[in-house]
Amino acid sequence: MKTIPLKFRFKGNRDYVHGTDVYNQTMDEIKAQCNCNELKALKFAIHHIASRHCDLLLGDAGEVLKKPDDIFVDLFINTDKGNLFAFLVETNKAVKDRYEYDENRIGVLCKIIGEKIIISGKSGYSSIETAVSMTKKLHYELFQVKHGKWFFTRLELKRLLENADSGKLAIVFKHNLDNRFTKSEIFSGKECIGHIYFSLVKR
Repeated sequence: MKTIPLKFRFKGNRDYVHGTDVYNQTMDEIKAQCNCNELKALKFAIHHIASRHCDLLLGDAGEVLKKPDDIFVDLFINTDKGNLFAFLVETNKAVKDRYEYDENRIGVLCKIIGEKIIISGKSGYSSIETAVSMTKKLHYELFQVKHGKWFFTRLELKRLLENADSGKLAIVFKHNLDNRFTKSEIFSGKECIGHIYFSLVKR
């Protein structure tokens, strides 16, 4: 098992580490460190809100890792050399830097039709940033929220997101459990590539 320090910046005016940045940095490290030829299906789960830098605990393909206490994120990827497990745990190092993020660049390209949101064109942001922003926009259109915010908390993919997906994504709402936990389908063109989950968090 490798321990890899990850350093984050806050997105826009947020005071927490954004799930899209966690996903992008984690996947970049895994692709750089993993000696696999093919990364296939993925499960990615965020367990709580974090505001500090994290350590990535990364196993080799086929290695079973013991789940640490109080994990921030757990990750599973199916590879050509076996299952790969990884965990993120918060450190005691505070995040101090931030960067600009104009989410409206995604929103203006989107259209909501019933319980579906589609994008036409590329915003310049990554596919995960696009998918999460689209899902968020759809949630605030469909559901009344008096207290709390919708957060991206889970991702299940049949294949990994690719850069080419960002301009042809569609999100289709499927289920809402007590207005607390939702499940939506992710499409790239006509291909269903997985599911994205949001949770309503009171903070």
